[in-house]
Amino acid sequence: MIKRVHIFVGEFSYALNWHGPWLNQIINDSSYHDTVVTLPAYASIYRKYADDIDVLPYDVWSRLGKLATIGEHNNGQDITPTFIIDYCKEKYNDCEIFLPPRIDPFHQNPPGIFEHFEPELAYKNDIAEIFSNFKKEKTIMLMAKHREEGGSKGQNWNHDEWSNMIIDLLENYNIILLEIIDENKSHGGTYKFDIEHENLITYTIDRDDEYALDKQAWILKLSDCSIYGSTGAANLPFWCNTPVCAIMLTKNGHRLNFNWQKKLTDDHKNNLILLIDDFNVLKYHDIKSYIASYIQENKEKYETNVN
Repeated sequence: MIKRVHIFVGEFSYALNWHGPWLNQIINDSSYHDTVVTLPAYASIYRKYADDIDVLPYDVWSRLGKLATIGEHNNGQDITPTFIIDYCKEKYNDCEIFLPPRIDPFHQNPPGIFEHFEPELAYKNDIAEIFSNFKKEKTIMLMAKHREEGGSKGQNWNHDEWSNMIIDLLENYNIILLEIIDENKSHGGTYKFDIEHENLITYTIDRDDEYALDKQAWILKLSDCSIYGSTGAANLPFWCNTPVCAIMLTKNGHRLNFNWQKKLTDDHKNNLILLIDDFNVLKYHDIKSYIASYIQENKEKYETNVN
């Protein structure tokens, strides 16, 4: 059997939303033995349909610079770096090496298999134990996106306004705060908060964890709803079939309204997409009422479904 090796080291959202579904279809229609080489935190995207997953070791993937679309952004182009290709050629010297095709992020109906992600059941109890005292209908997962890489300041909502939201919501709800440490400032991360409260739990994502995505998915499934900053990661709740409030820059709003996204979310039936022209002037009180209504509606739907 011919062995093929597919490489992907681009941004998470492009692996999740474009390359993953495309490769799912390619592998589904093939008779080859297909191995995917990717970043550890992306492994679960491909695990369901690839014959093998090879996660890059830390000393290799940590050398990556600014991630964009299909690879590293270098001299105005998004490429799979030579050192990644050389690593794969050396390890898989008897295989065909395939690089990801160019991605059209504006394609309404891109090729691929778009179906809800089912996380590994083995991690459900571990995540459930973390907030075992929290009632689902009163629990919110929150991701306060922050990216320090040049040019992204306009995509970051103010840290103090995120704090105001968290403190306000803690009066009535539990919060699971997702924290992603941005050691490489071009890979994206979240804000850190010095807020202590019995109803607040911070869960840190390890980028070197092959099951990081499964754990995030279980946090979403065990929470009633979620709130994300302006980030491609706001798509993850779509794939997990869970509600999300995405606080998104207006210029990027189209990124949450592709046909495949509407299909996964039943046309955003349980979601709230807040389009913001300028994060620099946005205050929490400007959107507080919208978020309160979104949370209450999902709380009521959950309680109705349970009863």
